[in-house]
Amino acid sequence: GQGGFSRVFLAEDLECHNRRVAAKICRAETHEVRTLANIQHSGVGPVFYTREIADQGLVAICMPVISRTTLDAVRRDVWARSQNLLRNSVPTNCRLVWQVLAAQQEPKPKRPKWVGMSFVDWVLQVAIRAVQALGEAHQQGIIHCDVKPSNILITREGFPVLIDFNVAFRSDANASPGNAGGTIPYMA
Repeated sequence: GQGGFSRVFLAEDLECHNRRVAAKICRAETHEVRTLANIQHSGVGPVFYTREIADQGLVAICMPVISRTTLDAVRRDVWARSQNLLRNSVPTNCRLVWQVLAAQQEPKPKRPKWVGMSFVDWVLQVAIRAVQALGEAHQQGIIHCDVKPSNILITREGFPVLIDFNVAFRSDANASPGNAGGTIPYMA
């Protein structure tokens, strides 16, 4: 993936039995790792460790591979499939959501129980869990500043995980509108 401040690669951690990791390459002055250090919540993407890339002014942030599917991709793909299959109707269950997620997973995961949920119940569950993760960050004094569907991964279990704290800041820090970051259509 690629954003305004970084690129993320699927990689192997040679020091940990070649486990698959997401390696986020960004400028060395990022404060994302310090921001995430105290958040321990299943709805917030954790960091394993960081490594400086010598003489490049870059840092590699090593994170677990949570998912390759964002809420934005699920929204787009489910909408497109529902338009084709349901003739301009909203899905009633989560079968289309599961098809989108399963297409991104290798090996193909088993069909989870939530696939039988109503689509509206699943959307509400995702929203509640994302807000809980954001609430945990706020309790730690962290303001994300870039909450949007492409910064929410959806796990194979159908749960949201908030990522990309690049422009986040601590609420007790000296912040001003000149330091603001984010994505314009999603900014408050």
